[in-house]
Amino acid sequence: MKPLFVIIGIIAIAGLVALLVWYFEGKSLSEKTFVCGSCGKKFSPKWWKAGFSAHMGENTVLQCPHCGKRGFCPLSYEEK
Repeated sequence: MKPLFVIIGIIAIAGLVALLVWYFEGKSLSEKTFVCGSCGKKFSPKWWKAGFSAHMGENTVLQCPHCGKRGFCPLSYEEK
């Protein structure tokens, strides 16, 4: 019975760590400005949408709030 509690504890801690990583990654990405690949407008995503998005280098798969297209959006290095 004791090993079962150890396994459940490890799974719970791993889940908590995964949630914290997802939260802080989303918060970090939501503070950045991205450019829509379709319409070219700049936007900052909500943290929960950024946390669930796929990342490839400096491109992130996001949905543009202006035109509604979903695709890779590069970072904008200019001020908001």
